Amino acid sequence: MLLLQNTQERALAVVVLLAALSVIGTGPAIAKPKADLVQSGYSCKRVGVNFTECTKKDSTTYWCDDAGNCESKPRKRGMDSKAPSASEAISRP
Repeated sequence: MLLLQNTQERALAVVVLLAALSVIGTGPAIAKPKADLVQSGYSCKRVGVNFTECTKKDSTTYWCDDAGNCESKPRKRGMDSKAPSASEAISRP
């Protein structure tokens, strides 16, 4: 276990940890009520059991449950950067 000797070392460790977390995108998802999204111009489409996708041009996409709790769509990672959205995937023949 790493033991930090002084306040400066602790502060530096916190800064390094926060910088690393921001780079890898492991911060908390942004939660919003579905009603707020619709009121601000989002279009929501049911795409599965207990799953609705809310979209708005040039804005964050949100995924919502049947209770109306929505979180921002997870970021795409790796080589699958051209994967379709949930609504696009189920509308294909």
